[in-house]
Amino acid sequence: RMRAHAPTHCLAVGCEDGSVRLFDTGSGPGAELRYVRVLGRHPARVLSLSWQPSGRHLASGAYDGSILLHHLQTAAVVQRMTAAGDPKTGAIVWDLHVLSDGASLVAVDSARAVTVFELKRGTPTVTVSEHDADATCVCVDEEAGAIFAGGLDGKVVQLTAQALDGRARGPGEGPKRRPSSHWRWIFSASRRVHTHDILALELCRPARGGRARVVSAGVDSVLCALPTAAPLARAGGKGPAGGWLHSTPRKVLPFPQRSPL
Repeated sequence: RMRAHAPTHCLAVGCEDGSVRLFDTGSGPGAELRYVRVLGRHPARVLSLSWQPSGRHLASGAYDGSILLHHLQTAAVVQRMTAAGDPKTGAIVWDLHVLSDGASLVAVDSARAVTVFELKRGTPTVTVSEHDADATCVCVDEEAGAIFAGGLDGKVVQLTAQALDGRARGPGEGPKRRPSSHWRWIFSASRRVHTHDILALELCRPARGGRARVVSAGVDSVLCALPTAAPLARAGGKGPAGGWLHSTPRKVLPFPQRSPL
């Protein structure tokens, strides 16, 4: 697993021996890849990485369910967390996402769980287990206040942000507008948009405005795009996921979209 942080020209590489190695990608046309240092080790191989937006910290998840938060300048592990799983077999941390304020982290694992951790204390604030198999990938639309997680069951699960003071969330008033510690995440909906395993999720936002879309892909070789904040459907739930739940997915099939002739 590799993750780059463009502002600091840094590349993090998760390794089979449980370590995370840092490389400097440099800047300019003649820059070369240069090894910098190794960070703290996991007991098992590293499968997931996520940068804190400032570039000062890096989160890593491993095959044994351990999650470490590394401080880049000192190479010290400043926080340790564990994905909740079976006491005997544990859980595999398949993917991670650090929110933009650096205060919260979202992890998905083989125990079918989507967990939001508070990084200051290293404690889980919410765990949602709505998948029927491993939760494998995650992406976050902070402007819409939504977490999306894909799994081996072909489903995409949505969590939405709710203010702790009870105030309703308005458009564009997600955790990116207020600290993530002021929000709690609740399960709102799930959709089975693939026939087989979902292995990747990506948030795509149009350059000229418009609704962002979550694009999913997996074993069935189909790309599926769903708007993250569609208007509520007329005949649907009154909750915050009504629009997403009833929006029509845009699917791209695994053959040419235009005739080659």
